[in-house]
Amino acid sequence: MQIVKFSLEKKGTNMKTLINTLAFKTILVISILFSFNSLSYSGIYPWSPLQKITSGYNDKNPAFGTKQEYFYTLFDWEFMVFERHQDSTSNICVLKMGTSGPLDSVIYISDNTGLNRNPSISYFGNSGFFQSSIIKAVAVWEYNRNGRWDIYASYFNKNTGWQTPFPVDTSNADKSHPQSVCIDTINFGITYEKDTDIIFKIINGQTHNIIYDTNLTSNESAICTNPFLSLDYDFYVSYQKQKADSNYQIDYRRSAKLPNWTQPDTIAYEGNNINNGFVNYFSGLIGIFSSDRTGNYNIYGNVIGSFQGQKPLTMDSLTDNFDYESYLFPIVTDGGFYNHANVYNQKTDSNRILFSDYFLLRDSVSVSDSSSEISLTMNRGIKFGMFDAFIWVVFNKDSLNFSNLYGKSLQIIILDINKISSTVPEKFELYQNFPNPFNPVTKIKFDIPQITGNNSSDVKLIIYDQLGREVESLLNKQLGSGTYEVTWDAGKYSSGIYFYKLIFGNFSETKKLMLLK
Repeated sequence: MQIVKFSLEKKGTNMKTLINTLAFKTILVISILFSFNSLSYSGIYPWSPLQKITSGYNDKNPAFGTKQEYFYTLFDWEFMVFERHQDSTSNICVLKMGTSGPLDSVIYISDNTGLNRNPSISYFGNSGFFQSSIIKAVAVWEYNRNGRWDIYASYFNKNTGWQTPFPVDTSNADKSHPQSVCIDTINFGITYEKDTDIIFKIINGQTHNIIYDTNLTSNESAICTNPFLSLDYDFYVSYQKQKADSNYQIDYRRSAKLPNWTQPDTIAYEGNNINNGFVNYFSGLIGIFSSDRTGNYNIYGNVIGSFQGQKPLTMDSLTDNFDYESYLFPIVTDGGFYNHANVYNQKTDSNRILFSDYFLLRDSVSVSDSSSEISLTMNRGIKFGMFDAFIWVVFNKDSLNFSNLYGKSLQIIILDINKISSTVPEKFELYQNFPNPFNPVTKIKFDIPQITGNNSSDVKLIIYDQLGREVESLLNKQLGSGTYEVTWDAGKYSSGIYFYKLIFGNFSETKKLMLLK
């Protein structure tokens, strides 16, 4: 196989993207860390009631865009791709999902012949901080033709819509489990299984040209299957490798600069392990997998390239647990990983989808008996309010003679702001921060009185340096009456005098605070 040298500036390596990423991670650190002291916002926006997304068809295998390192970007809507089965054929379909559900009708992107299955999608947005619109995308899937399973794709351009499907790999042997990531506006990384090997390619969505092509397991004699792909500044591909006892371990390879790849490293070995891909945390990636090492299947995570090692996400001796999805960067502690939102599939004599946020189980939905194939997906985040993210979890659920798609949603407050009193204050008031001086975290409290008439406006809380330059916007959103407390982590700033200013309409008040390191 010819290896083509590939030189491409990946999104995320430029300075602007790096600064945006660090800024967003700072906000997330504030949000998650202080949520352990006060989970007041966990109960404000509970998981929504169950909502039917599609009906009247056998719809399966939904997937939102592959999660990558660009979590500082919240979209104004997102694509969801899925299978639709009719008679002896199945098609790949796409829906635009907003905060209230589908925004338009189902679009068929396959050619309505034969069998199409196991879709994956990735997308590229314009480079806005916190809000982005999808302008390019690629969907990949398996297509059964000529007596074998091939890999096909369709490219999306916001100006022209979805293009006619094109082949990615139609060579001999079955191909399966395609996964994709977005590199830039035209280039996409794709990995899949082919004849017990793991293939990685880069394709140009516009021209359909293959820019880079390699077999990541060509030196492996063991069966390799079920790959997952992530772009976290570097390319990461994880996959299952069969052991001598016929169980599977999970390995991964990484490329910081193509065509160079690291030697395989192991994410999970003990017991039989099922690959579940990656989730992000502050310093990189966590490899997620289900393992029967304790008798039944539970979900674990292994922090890649870190001393943190493997940690359980579920420890249930009576059920089998699979298909973990999470949103936003988890905190890694001795007890495990904690995220803004978590969901997974629990099997006993039936399938149940379990929903949680942080470390608290919030809800569950019975979806079918244990013999049914259930898949679930979680989106990358739709912008909702100033610093809020709207999260969808979509899964197939049996209904009469159909398998329809259902969803539950969750509004996530990314900014750490707590309403500490519902008593209606008489006037606006900004209190002195506490502690002061501080290092590096302080709390800022303020009162919002009852607002009457047409005076609705955003409440702003802004940090300035001694020269009057804006350092950080802690708050910019509508609030009801009450007493609030905002946490500011100034760990990335130097010692000195700073000012914080509360603004609402014509009202403003400024106070001084001191950071001492």
